[in-house]
Formats: sequence, structure tokens, C-alpha cells
Amino acid sequence: MARPVSISDEQILEAAQQLILEKGLDATTLEIAQHAGVSEGTVFKRFKTKEQLFVAVLTHDLFQHSWIQVLHDYSGRGDVRANLELIAERMLNFYIGMVPKMHMIMSRHGDLKQKLMKNPDTSPPLNGIRQLERFLKKERELGRLKPHNSEHYARILISTMHHFAVMESMDINQYLTLSKEEHIRQTIAVLFEPLILE
Repeated sequence: MARPVSISDEQILEAAQQLILEKGLDATTLEIAQHAGVSEGTVFKRFKTKEQLFVAVLTHDLFQHSWIQVLHDYSGRGDVRANLELIAERMLNFYIGMVPKMHMIMSRHGDLKQKLMKNPDTSPPLNGIRQLERFLKKERELGRLKPHNSEHYARILISTMHHFAVMESMDINQYLTLSKEEHIRQTIAVLFEPLILE
């Protein structure tokens, strides 16, 4: 009797992400399963539909490997300014990797915009704003930041990092003088220096 294949959700998502980058959302679940070295049935045991799998791929980096984790790890601890710079750095690196992927996917699969982006339960941009807003509210409640509109500050920080990433994807940043590191430092200084109470 053959031993069942042991594979993590993470490995399936990585295989799916590689194929989606190559083929877009035309990649089939059979191809993804073969790439991961498992049966198609194994993929469907973990992810009930192809759409569910693709949503998981698109949100995977956001919640597993990026700036969202910093929000949880550093909330209420350490130096607020340093934490915000770390969040901005991780956020910018995430967007630099994600922007080209999303442009490619959305250009070929506009219907995903309705299914994923406009759904309040799955929308990565909306969830990112909400997570950062919660972090800033908690810092305010702990007396580490002055009173402010946390949603507004979350939206500004995310927009600024996203814009830099879009310019990077278009090779525009090479014609400007602000480095990635200086952009992060100055953004945090301008936005949050007046709010930090430590």
C-alpha cells in the first residue's frame, strides 16, 4: 500500500504561485498538483475550489511572509519609530514583489477584481488597511501615539509605499534621487514624528 504524500499547504501554495506567475490564472489545478508532486485530489482536499486556491495564493504573502506579521510581533513593544520603519520597509518590499504579479493577473483576469478585491472578506488591500489601522489604534490606546485618525494614517502609509513600488515596477525610481531607505525614513518622520509620545 502506497504511503500518503505528506505536503504542507505552504508547499502547494508555492507551487501554485510559480505556475500562476508563468501562466496566469489559466494554470490548471492538475498542473499545480503535478508541480507540487501530489495528486489533484490532494489539492482539492486542502482548497475546495480553484478560486479558493487562487485567493489563497494572492493573499498568502500578505499574511504569512510580510509586514502584517510585524504588526502582531511588535504591537505595544519596543521603539515606536523603529517599529514603524520596519513595518514600512517590509510593506515596501512586499509591494515591490506584488505589484508586477497583480498587474499581470488583473490584466488577464479582470473578473478576479469582482471576486477578490471587492469582497470585504477576501480583499487584500482592505484587510491590509484594517490590520494597520488596528495596530495604530492600539499604539494610541497604549499612550505611545497621540490621538489621530488611524484609518487615515494607515491609508497614507500604505499608499506611499505602494506608489514607490509602482514607480519601481516602471523603472521610474532610477531617474529620481530618493533611495528606498531614505523614502521609508522620511515618510515615517513626516507622518508619525508629530504623533510619537516616547
